[in-house]
Parts: sequence; C-alpha cells; structure tokens
Amino acid sequence: MFVIAFFLLAGSAWAMDVTLGWDANSETDLAGYKVYQGAAAGGPYTMIKDLALTSPGFVPASPEYKVTNLVRGTRYFWVVTAYDSEVPSLESGYSNEVTTNGGPQSPVGTRIKVVVDVQLP
Repeated sequence: MFVIAFFLLAGSAWAMDVTLGWDANSETDLAGYKVYQGAAAGGPYTMIKDLALTSPGFVPASPEYKVTNLVRGTRYFWVVTAYDSEVPSLESGYSNEVTTNGGPQSPVGTRIKVVVDVQLP
C-alpha cells in the first residue's frame, strides 16, 4: 500500500507550505521516490523532487516532502512515484492525486489520506 497525504502549514497570508507524506514502499530494491506537481487534475505533471533513500534528512521509514512558497488560492496537484535500484531504474506508476488551493475549504491542519496500491514493474 502507498498512502499519500498532505498537511497545510501556516505561512504568510499569500504563501503556503504543504507537506506530502506517504507510507513507505516495501519493495526490497527500492531506491527512492519522485514527487510530481501539476496545475491541472490528471496532469501533466513536472517532477519537483527526486528523493533518494540516501538523501540528507530523508527518513525512508516515514517518507514525506515539504513543498514551500506556494501561492495561496492557486490550485496545485501532486502525485508520487517509487523507483528501484535497477539500471536503468524502473519507476512505478503515479500514486493517486492529492490537491489543495489553500483556500477556506482547506484550513491549516487539514489532513487528507488517500490509499492506492503502487508496485514497481
């Protein structure tokens, strides 16, 4: 199982930070995760972070990534993939999508969990 959630964090009136979190993948050859962001539901997405298991400060047992300085009121969409240590690396399909615009319907502290199966090919 692969869970992606997001947490809105307090920021300035015009900016916001979002922390994306998910359950760790259990693949034995897991090498890391890639975080993608888009401006529309269903993509297209752009990779914004490659989180290798060896990245400084990254905790593989409870993976998360903080996206900072987002414009409050702008809708953002995120998905996460897992990739393995094969050469060339194999990457899973996208997780389910999470979204927020930081507006009144997404108050600080809101937590959303969505579950999707993600297996490396």
